[in-house]
Amino acid sequence: MLILILTPTSLKVAMRKNQSGKTFKTAFCGFVISFVAVLILDLSAMSMFIIDCLRVTSTDGLMELLEIHNPNEVRSMFDSIPFERRLMPSLIMTFFASKGILLIIINVILMSILVSIVSFNQKQKAWIENYLQQRKSKISHVVGILNSVYTPD
Repeated sequence: MLILILTPTSLKVAMRKNQSGKTFKTAFCGFVISFVAVLILDLSAMSMFIIDCLRVTSTDGLMELLEIHNPNEVRSMFDSIPFERRLMPSLIMTFFASKGILLIIINVILMSILVSIVSFNQKQKAWIENYLQQRKSKISHVVGILNSVYTPD
């Protein structure tokens, strides 16, 4: 989870310092690599916990999951455990493993918003520069007209 916090923060810092340079590309590559690594780990953990959810539906599966070597001695005790209580630990761990995937989805949404803001700022900056250049040419045209009309004695 620390990787999920550090990489977007470094990406935001890089976006503030240099919007189109090497710093941004380096930070973005680090974000993508850590994003993919965490996604793979979360998906594998979630799949393992889903398999555990399916295994604890039977008493034999629960004893196999807990690696009990003498199942005949404890079978009556495990049969008395309600199904909901057998399933709850695996469901809780599945929820926690899928929570990382939810954070990654939120992270992708926020990163797309940040990238769109940066591209919008670059477009706005280009528009302002174009506008100022047009104004400058109009002002120089007006100054040229005024110079031709007004000639000092």
